[in-house]
Amino acid sequence: MNDPSDYLATGRFAWLGDTFASLSAGLAPYLPPSILGSVIGLRWAQKQTPLQKVVGFIGSSALAVYAGPAIAEWFALGPRATALVILIAAVIGMDVLGGLAAAARQFKDAPAASFKNWWRALRGSPRSDERDSGADDRATLTPPKVPPHDP
Repeated sequence: MNDPSDYLATGRFAWLGDTFASLSAGLAPYLPPSILGSVIGLRWAQKQTPLQKVVGFIGSSALAVYAGPAIAEWFALGPRATALVILIAAVIGMDVLGGLAAAARQFKDAPAASFKNWWRALRGSPRSDERDSGADDRATLTPPKVPPHDP
């Protein structure tokens, strides 16, 4: 009984059968880089509550375990490059989930204003305060002085 799958198959997880053993053996190489990437990404998660950090950590690790091998398979990368892709996916996943948390917080505080800002950003139009400042700048500019021209 040296093999962990022997213990799991006859122990508490017998109802899972071989599914749990094959799943854990398949995910084992991808967990360390995803957890390390999430820890690195957690370093820059500053304006988040502890619950948001935990959810982001778990979510980015899961995203890296799922997306990292898929990206590596797409580009036919080796095992070392796959580990690096998983690590980078976890770091980026922490940033993406932090951005989603900030957008949700902004939407909770002012739903109409945040929807208006997001809609304008998606359409590519400038914000109202940017349009106003541009008009004021054009009104205050003086035309260049040109010497009179006598024919």
